[in-house]
Amino acid sequence: MGYQISIAETMEQAFSSVDLEMVDLVVSDIFMPGMGGIEGIQIIKSTWPAVSIIAMSAGVEQKVANTQVLSAARHMGAHALLPKPFAASDVIDLVEAVLIEKPSAA
Repeated sequence: MGYQISIAETMEQAFSSVDLEMVDLVVSDIFMPGMGGIEGIQIIKSTWPAVSIIAMSAGVEQKVANTQVLSAARHMGAHALLPKPFAASDVIDLVEAVLIEKPSAA
């Protein structure tokens, strides 16, 4: 199975350069410049509800555990969670699992 990917450094960049109507899956960090992942997930889910989301995070410098951050992402609509650090194979496995669960557009 192959994938076509687009990369953005911020949610704002993703929203301005990617046609999310054509996207099956977004993989997003929670902490990034600009609006960040939590607000981005809210916008994606309210505007493009069919888009699946994998949220990833390492937490905040020992102050907030990645499990707490990822729990908030799940509450906002993320379909799957990826705590850091992770192996590349973890990302591939999770992407495949989320896309398999996604109903096909027929």
